[in-house]
Amino acid sequence: MHTTSRKVFLAAWLFGVSLPGWAANPSLDAYERGIDDPARHSKALRLASLDLKVDLVGAIADTTVTARFENGSDDLLEGRFSFELPEGAVVTGYALDIEGTMIDGVLVDPLKARREYQERVRARVDPGVANVSRANVFSTTVYPIPDHGSRTIRLRFSAPIHAGRGFAFPLETRAAVGNFSIDVRADGVTSAPGLTLPNDTATNWQASAGGFALTARLPGQALKGALRIAPVISTAPALASRHASGKTFFQIVDRTTTASVAATGKRVRVYWDRSLSRRDDLLEDELDLLDKFLAQTRPQSVDLVVFNSSGARVQRAAPGGVRALLSGVLYRGATSVSVLENLNVPAADLCLVFSDGVVTIDPRREFNPGCEVSAISSAPDADRGFLKRLTRGGPVLSLDRQSEQEILARLAGAGPRVIEARSEDGKKLPFASLDGGAAGWAVVGEAPAKGAVILRVAGSSREIVERRYSLVDARPARFAGAGALWAADRVASLGAEDFAHAELVKVSRQYSVASPALSFIVLENPADYVEADIAPPANYPKEALAEYRELKAGHDQGKKQAADSRLAEVIEQWEEQKQWWNTKFATQRRKQIATKSAVPAIAGASQAPAAPASRPTEQASGVIDSITASDVGAFSNNYQAEALRRVSGDELQEVMVTGMRASGESPAAISVDMENWSPDRPYLKALDAAAPERIDRVLAREERKNAELPAFYFDVAEWLYRKKRTAEAIEMLLSALELTAANEQTVSMVADRLLRFGRVDRAIWLYERAREQSDYLPQPRRTLALALATRAATAGPERARADLIRAVELLNQIVTTPWDDSFDGIELVALMDVNQLLPRLEQLGVNRVPLDQRLRALLEVDIRVFIEWNTDATDMDLWVDEPTGERAIYSHPRTDIGGRLSNDMTEGLGPEEYLLHRAIPGEYRISVNVYAADSINPNGTTIVTAHLIRNFGRENQAEETMELELLPDETGEKTIGRFRVN
Repeated sequence: MHTTSRKVFLAAWLFGVSLPGWAANPSLDAYERGIDDPARHSKALRLASLDLKVDLVGAIADTTVTARFENGSDDLLEGRFSFELPEGAVVTGYALDIEGTMIDGVLVDPLKARREYQERVRARVDPGVANVSRANVFSTTVYPIPDHGSRTIRLRFSAPIHAGRGFAFPLETRAAVGNFSIDVRADGVTSAPGLTLPNDTATNWQASAGGFALTARLPGQALKGALRIAPVISTAPALASRHASGKTFFQIVDRTTTASVAATGKRVRVYWDRSLSRRDDLLEDELDLLDKFLAQTRPQSVDLVVFNSSGARVQRAAPGGVRALLSGVLYRGATSVSVLENLNVPAADLCLVFSDGVVTIDPRREFNPGCEVSAISSAPDADRGFLKRLTRGGPVLSLDRQSEQEILARLAGAGPRVIEARSEDGKKLPFASLDGGAAGWAVVGEAPAKGAVILRVAGSSREIVERRYSLVDARPARFAGAGALWAADRVASLGAEDFAHAELVKVSRQYSVASPALSFIVLENPADYVEADIAPPANYPKEALAEYRELKAGHDQGKKQAADSRLAEVIEQWEEQKQWWNTKFATQRRKQIATKSAVPAIAGASQAPAAPASRPTEQASGVIDSITASDVGAFSNNYQAEALRRVSGDELQEVMVTGMRASGESPAAISVDMENWSPDRPYLKALDAAAPERIDRVLAREERKNAELPAFYFDVAEWLYRKKRTAEAIEMLLSALELTAANEQTVSMVADRLLRFGRVDRAIWLYERAREQSDYLPQPRRTLALALATRAATAGPERARADLIRAVELLNQIVTTPWDDSFDGIELVALMDVNQLLPRLEQLGVNRVPLDQRLRALLEVDIRVFIEWNTDATDMDLWVDEPTGERAIYSHPRTDIGGRLSNDMTEGLGPEEYLLHRAIPGEYRISVNVYAADSINPNGTTIVTAHLIRNFGRENQAEETMELELLPDETGEKTIGRFRVN
């Protein structure tokens, strides 16, 4: 759900009203010992000081915010600080004090940053992580803030000073700030800027070194109001400044003197996004704007294209009837632009796209509707980078930032826009357009080595004019602003492309630009940076940097040795697994029975290895009640009776039966019974109780009540799917991607169900993005590989060949890469997966694959089970109770009949696997056990996905999948299903 604070602030800024109910900015919260539990919320943390430094060069401001938190309690606290940024701002730096020294943050993928942060919180060491949301809110989490101690963070950001609205952000605190100070310097402007400070603080500018400066202090007061800087006039239209990267950048702010004239009689096409995330946009304001635009331009025709992940509906509308058609739209499903491809639509001169631009499903290909495109959004967290890509250089207009009058003027006259920047010698210069207002333009870009910058500017009359600008040095010292804004635009553009993440990371780090795609992290000591595989920042202390380099050299040597020995180790483990597969196993029954004869014992029977001592040993229930002579006969019909051991007289102590079938025997008949899907949810009960004709009405009512619960959309999607309402089920499922609470776990859950619902392409698109953003984890590779194999099973030869080759490559990476120790065992699971794919590849004429020949062996089995789960730092266990009464469990991973349990994954995600080459008759009960939940996030829901496969690796292989939701307070054993072997 979108935040509304920016919308409220815009109104206050435009109309000069006070903000008595304004949410705190900055805000500060704390939790005891970093545990994410409302019961651990603390009020002991206070803002001891808040210092702002604002540095203006022309129409760009660089701001540094330094905040110190004080903990007055006896507990270790985790501090959570957030700061709403001004319009168009880009975060360029974050620092945290480590032992009294401010250490800069390093940009890494958000998932990796969070994982590394949480690991160190569990270890009680000093980390800090900072993120920027799409709504342009900066937030940082710092741990620990010691009892009766303090921590300091520093935030830097650059932002444009808009030609009409200036620069502003709220400064409102719920409690008094110990000390507040602000220092402002302005260069490259013709006069001292208009400045407003919180608490009606007086301003007194002083001339300073060719510019202007002021200082203000407010001790011991709660802040009320905002920092506002009015629009400025630069000393020259084109200013040059040097970025820390060494490059020189220009900023050009100019305007036209020609008044734009509204064009009438155009053919208009309106694209209206009806995805779930749009339901809390300012939809009435958008409809008001559209009504006024159509009344103003009097179009020749209007066509509506209402779209979401379920498709697009095209409808001709009368200009006065558009609102009525759009007022009844149901907002559900995900945002997809792929559904707009190849639409049969009437021609149009102007296209208006109303969307937040946050594409959550399907490829984001080029959008070319054959008309001039303008994008309008009222969402503060809109993806402006993608909307900018949609418009192909056209305007991206924001109802949460701009007035209705300004947007109408831009839409009516289109306004000037820069289409090219070049040097005097004709070389194109990379540039980014900022919001220059209805009659102006503002651009930043790479400055030429010498000479002027030439801009080509297009206007509403379609005439293209050239403007020549001589660059004036604004300041000899370095200034981040112009370069940071240019880099931020480039990062936003890369973020709007599929699978451009590597280039995005490169640009972000080169220019120190944070975004929703990358987070800052600060770690405590050199060893932490080495362990996390993160290079420390440029300002790292010399002694610590020397220690890091020494540790890193040893670590790299160890990694090289691990990489060199990895293949040999995996081959050894695989050889052991192949020996297991070729072993004839026996089952023991410890009940005395009578028999008339004895059979000599077989020497060399396989024994299960000793249970590991890593955790408390659970008692394995390895005894069957009784066995009769008829039981022995029944076993003999399907299995070779190897031995009947006589103890004394006519009493038989043991019966030993192998798990290997006699030559020429038919495979065992195996069936699977899954536990019934029966979540205890009030909304499902309401749907079950509804008459068929009332289901849609009941569903709408329950959705209003449970609108922000991800479980609601998953549960209802499953309910609809079981009712054979597949299209509605998928729309409901994809809605979960649009929730405020949606994260990588949500994406994984949606992808898993899409695969089960038969929407394989969409599942693969989600899996591809997950792998790209979690390259340091092996599990996303495996999940993607299995999905590719699923698609290959029904694809044509060319598609199947490409998918299977990619799947083998991904699985081979899992096998050959030395991962973190917490993932030990995944290589053997991946080898079972990859060897199943090789026969199909051979059938398709592919014989050369990246898998060592010594690792190639298809170990077909009667029973294969594996589980995986969606939460980190959560220990789930796979248990299998065999017909003999013996339990395969982490403390007893090898059973007498040949059951084989993979390595125990104790730190989250899985997988864990059970294999049985030859199954004896009887029932096999499959269950999971919640051994340990995440200690710092006890409220998270864990979803376990279980795969029960019979006749694995054979032509008659069959698989059943089940998802089990485990709520935070649920512990103990949960049954998933049963195999029955006849």
